[in-house]
Amino acid sequence: MKSSSPDKIFRQIAVNDDKEAFKKLFFDFYPSLCVFAGRYISSFETCEDIFQDTFLSIWKNRKQIEVVSYFKNLLITSVKNSCMDYLRKQAVRQKYTEEDK
Repeated sequence: MKSSSPDKIFRQIAVNDDKEAFKKLFFDFYPSLCVFAGRYISSFETCEDIFQDTFLSIWKNRKQIEVVSYFKNLLITSVKNSCMDYLRKQAVRQKYTEEDK
């Protein structure tokens, strides 16, 4: 697959259900977004899970997603929001664990 912008590649995915294009996006963004998630979460395994869950959600919802600005911005925002959700859930778990003691 020749080099193309993430926005064009995502359109291929959304319109043609192009699994190879999806795989390319996944591996293109994997290292940088796992490192980005690491700014919020110290466990690299959890960062990987968040990244994978984000991409799974994108694949499942590819027909409904409207990219308003750039696909890369959508990815960064999605990963950040997933990290924040994870941290909130961890805080709730920790609160209830401490209350049970």
